[in-house]
Amino acid sequence: MAGRQILVWQWGRFGAGPRFAAELAQALEACGERPVLSLSQQAESFASLSRMCECGFRFSGGAGLAGIAWHTLLLPLTALRLARYLERDRPDYAICAMPGYWDPVVAWLLHRLDIPLVTIIHEMEAHPGDRHAVVYHLQRRVTARSALVVTLSKHVAELAGAVRCKNSIEAPQIVLFHPPFGFADLALPPPVPPQPVLKGEPLRLLVAGRLREYKAVETALDVARRLGPGIVTLRVAGATKGHPFWRDEARAMANVQLRLEWLSERDLVSEIDAADVVLFPYAEASQSGLLPICQSRGKVVVTTPLSGLAEQVNDGIDGFVAKSPTAESIVDVVKRITDEPAILRTIGVTALNRHDPAESWYRFADELMKAVAA
Repeated sequence: MAGRQILVWQWGRFGAGPRFAAELAQALEACGERPVLSLSQQAESFASLSRMCECGFRFSGGAGLAGIAWHTLLLPLTALRLARYLERDRPDYAICAMPGYWDPVVAWLLHRLDIPLVTIIHEMEAHPGDRHAVVYHLQRRVTARSALVVTLSKHVAELAGAVRCKNSIEAPQIVLFHPPFGFADLALPPPVPPQPVLKGEPLRLLVAGRLREYKAVETALDVARRLGPGIVTLRVAGATKGHPFWRDEARAMANVQLRLEWLSERDLVSEIDAADVVLFPYAEASQSGLLPICQSRGKVVVTTPLSGLAEQVNDGIDGFVAKSPTAESIVDVVKRITDEPAILRTIGVTALNRHDPAESWYRFADELMKAVAA
């Protein structure tokens, strides 16, 4: 029996959204479904992602505020083109992989055509330094038209439940998890668990990704300062917004290296592979898409005990959860790692075995479709 035809869309240009949609579509296909992927042609990795699964409707949106304004004017034409596509190749279900600016229009069209919508919610509110707070307002409109709402952590589920209750949204809601991206299209080298640090060599710490305010890079710098050059080095890699207040201080530290620029997916994984321990010193968090990537590459992660972040780590088994979101608590964890060199490899191997991308995505897609059919 042929599987169900499922439209999976995400029209973002940068970040994890397009990747999440493509890897979900690939996993649905592995589960026997018939997914059709819809991405923005301006997506950073469109060329490779569109080859991971059949790519149907291709969104074309401009860059920056001017591009958004221009495409807003063209939105009626886009909606008409999408409506014709949906009427011609009618899917059994549609999945919004990560809500964005134009999704309320898609949700309205799906509702009009009586096509059930599944919405995957990654966040419910903007964190300090986020640029897209308006998306969370638009997300509520999409959720209101959904047949099923999926969150990736219990923390987000609680926030979503409060909003759904306030707005009388009755769609069922389930909690899944954030699978690690496999990057099969990038032909990356296989992951290698960290080896015990050689005597006299410093432990290599990393903070990476979009370095927004809530990710508290200054806490990681404090960790590096307290432990000193002989014990650890800290590499801070990723894009910042403007001139972060900690940049000049970091440049003056002997055991800190900076790479403050946008990282391609390949560059991001290379930074992860070069580290021993990846820090998540966040002051706020719902969950992290980067954290399971680090685990799937066999790296030891150290995170603060915040909401969804702590849900992603089995403390002392496939990573560590600090006792508090402070430099002192993170230092205590790092000292344990340096005092017990073998633990680096033990935790890394466990993380690698527990967070296989293909297996995780298959489980995610299978649980998702069982919930859809329920």
